Amino acid sequence: MAGRQSIMKAEKVARRGAVCLLLLGALIGSGLFIGGHSAEAAVYLPQVAPDWNQPYRYAAPLGPGPGPGTGKGPYDAWCAPTSAAGLLGYWEDARGVPLADGFPFSAGPAAVPWPTPAIWHDRSLGDPRSAPGPVGTFGLTDLGWWMDTNNSGYSGWGNPPHAGTYVKDVHLGLAEALAELAANVPGLPAVWWVATQGAGLGFGTNTMGNPATIHASSGSAWSEVVSEIKMGRPLLIHWSHWAIVPLGPVLPPGSGTGAEAAYGATFFNFGPPPAAGDDPWDNGDIWSNEGEGPENSLGHTTLAVGFIQAGDPDDPLAATNPTDWVIVHDNVDATPRNVIVPLSPAVYASGVWVANTTVATAVSAVPLSAEWAFWGMAAGILTVGFVGLALRSSRVS
Repeated sequence: MAGRQSIMKAEKVARRGAVCLLLLGALIGSGLFIGGHSAEAAVYLPQVAPDWNQPYRYAAPLGPGPGPGTGKGPYDAWCAPTSAAGLLGYWEDARGVPLADGFPFSAGPAAVPWPTPAIWHDRSLGDPRSAPGPVGTFGLTDLGWWMDTNNSGYSGWGNPPHAGTYVKDVHLGLAEALAELAANVPGLPAVWWVATQGAGLGFGTNTMGNPATIHASSGSAWSEVVSEIKMGRPLLIHWSHWAIVPLGPVLPPGSGTGAEAAYGATFFNFGPPPAAGDDPWDNGDIWSNEGEGPENSLGHTTLAVGFIQAGDPDDPLAATNPTDWVIVHDNVDATPRNVIVPLSPAVYASGVWVANTTVATAVSAVPLSAEWAFWGMAAGILTVGFVGLALRSSRVS
């Protein structure tokens, strides 16, 4: 009898040990599918994002060009409205939300000739008279007016004379423009969450519906990029300057996942910032901070369309210095369509990265990609199944 009891006890222990291993496997599997990291190539948005250049690059009748080479004009340093136009255009073209000009980006700049009001360039630029309407009335012509770009737009933000767009005004202008659109365009979601989260600032409501917070590390800032891209949403990234230099490696067309992979991408690194006002890309940008905090930074804004995680196969520094990278449209026609720059601890510490600006609605707070939904559901089913097996085994024993 004692021998039989010993055997039954050993079998019971073995069954419980097997159940524990199954549960552990389920948790590990869930982590890999939902929140953990597995090696992957570059990850882009699931659909193509508009890639506008700054408006002076388009000559009449398609734009207000020529550019700054003939003297400074009101449409120099237009990076923030141009990047925001790509963001609105993606919501319309890829997600079917009528925020922009009614034309797919593939139609090209010839779709709406200059100076048609309100719809040229996915609202990055409209009538040259700049829609001088007060906040609270639907007179939206261009995002540059709402962001007070070049101190030539909405005066309610109380800015001194400046060239470019303050980070705070990118946030305020985009949020106000979306509120105006939501109130006046049928079919738009009523509530839009706009957040600008930086190293020293937090404005608005983030894409989880919570108050914006400060990103205290490059890891936090980069994780937000990853989360938004996986959710099928582009975002704005603000840099203190755009003095970038080619790193050497390129991603050939077809490398990575997502629609933008078809265009390939080129790696760049940040060089030393040039003297104030010395913009090597000839965009008329003035790169400065003015000593009043990051919200008053005048730098460069880009549209994030993808990422590469440190150590992944497409990370060119994986063997020596694994680095997190973001893939952006930079609205400068002298660079390739997809530009890859680091968002590393060194970039964060140097102040080159300033902030991210995200946009979402309550109904958009689910992954766009069916693949992510499938794997999340599969992991949940596995976990529930293993838990059920564990409980059944405990009852049997």
